Amino acid sequence: MLNRAQYDRFRVAPTDPATLRCNQVEQIAKKLAETSGGRLRVEKFAESVEGRPIYLVTLGTGDKRVLMWSQMHGDEPTHTAVLLDLFHYLLQQPANPLAAEILAGCTLMFIPMLNPDGAEAVRRFNAQGIDVNRDWRRLATPEGRALLRAAKTLKPQFGFNLHNQNARTSVGRPPRPAAASVLAPAPDNSRKESPSMRTAKQMCTCFVAAVRPYAEGMISRYDDSHEPRAFGDGIQSLGVATMLVEAGGWYEADPEPMTRLHFHGMLATLHAIATDKYRAADARIYEDLPVSNPQPMNDCLITKAHVLDARVAEPFIADIVIDQSHSSRLAFTHHRDGKIIDIGDLSSVPARLTVSASDTLVLPGRIALVRDWKPGTKLDDRRIEQLLAQGTTTAIGVVNLAVREAIEAIETKQSLPFNWAFVGDADKVGSLKGSELVEHIALGGAKGLLAVIASGTDEALWRYVNQFDLSLLKPNQIPEIPAGSYRDVARQCWDTATALRLQSRRGRIDRDYAADFQFFAPPQPADAAGALDWKKLDRVMVAGETVWENGKRTNANPGIQLRRAE
Repeated sequence: MLNRAQYDRFRVAPTDPATLRCNQVEQIAKKLAETSGGRLRVEKFAESVEGRPIYLVTLGTGDKRVLMWSQMHGDEPTHTAVLLDLFHYLLQQPANPLAAEILAGCTLMFIPMLNPDGAEAVRRFNAQGIDVNRDWRRLATPEGRALLRAAKTLKPQFGFNLHNQNARTSVGRPPRPAAASVLAPAPDNSRKESPSMRTAKQMCTCFVAAVRPYAEGMISRYDDSHEPRAFGDGIQSLGVATMLVEAGGWYEADPEPMTRLHFHGMLATLHAIATDKYRAADARIYEDLPVSNPQPMNDCLITKAHVLDARVAEPFIADIVIDQSHSSRLAFTHHRDGKIIDIGDLSSVPARLTVSASDTLVLPGRIALVRDWKPGTKLDDRRIEQLLAQGTTTAIGVVNLAVREAIEAIETKQSLPFNWAFVGDADKVGSLKGSELVEHIALGGAKGLLAVIASGTDEALWRYVNQFDLSLLKPNQIPEIPAGSYRDVARQCWDTATALRLQSRRGRIDRDYAADFQFFAPPQPADAAGALDWKKLDRVMVAGETVWENGKRTNANPGIQLRRAE
């Protein structure tokens, strides 16, 4: 398998396939054609519901005709990137290893992004709301009709049906992410092995043999129940040896190795077809693959934590399961919104990451007022370290409501290990007229201001603030200094979240709450009434990611700006 530096020499698709869109596929394919000396051809083959082009890319001169299609589900982009890169690899001069034999033995016909409308919307279905891969019988979608036309008119002998499975799919005991799953679908309900199905099993064996050394224990056999509405099963029934390949989850938070793994499998399988070596492949390797586990793999499991929040007087022992909401379809996400999805005795739950919290007191993350932090300014590294060392998972800065430019700066983008938000300081607005103050408060609310703080009580100010659904708070309702005991800290977290109207998402450790935690290793047994000792803080987690551990900041920056309507 090529390393990243080797692969980068011919990579044309984005490192993160999830960013691919129809216009990029068109640009990449046409550029490959322009520089191929006539060897690669790109033609518009059909149109989607919304009028986006569906392309057919052809390369090679061999008598073995191979039809490959990707992204019939719009949110399954891995193989679109893989095959664009593969075609560029095959075009390189001098020829890369295996390329000449593949192009002499095969004619490769690739339909990238069969469902461009779904890809644009980043959703599974086409613009009609139909799952194209359940349209074999009715052919209600133009995308489905296009694929059937390709299967019938292009006369392929081999088919590659390319998908992303749920990235939480796991395999084996102990469970590991299923990085790849393969299937030789049955052509009918009898599930009797046809000649094309036998060949598809051998194709699967070639793919598995190639990728297994780099993903040991992470390869599974996909559910082989016959699905009469699916195109893989349908095209198999036409006598086309059709192999399903599903890209799945990975143990690292980086999509790049998945692309290289599947590239390696595709290259090896195409070479086996081109040289007839697939005929000698032992189908029992495919048949002996473990079937995917029925229980999905979660993102993070915290085990045996001593949980303390404002609801309980004493800690209780529980496991905590955390998932990122956007990581079920693809294993990787730029959205950091890890939430607690379960709590209790969860020792049998599979997870990509396990954090042992045995003998550790786990509290909700601290929401801290940073009075001297203004919008548009950056916190220096030393201050960030200081805040993390005090369990901060959300930092609250202060904006002078008298200064419009400061209010405008509330939405300035930041890259921080903790969440952040701003409250407005109304103590310095004496020079503003009533209408100006209303305008500034309205602007602050629109920019995401969480609340307004004021030392005194002013009924007119309260009316202005309430008009825009903001809270009017005293400064001490968002503490700068942590409370005295662990129990006090837990109560303070909840009181602050409640004051800022974040209590439905933060300030507690419960299902559907943000996975923002402080981990302490106090003397055992854990004493909720014990004096808070910051020297015992050994981990801070924000949105399910560790941002501070053993006295040091990590490289993670999962913080997001919290807004009034979070």
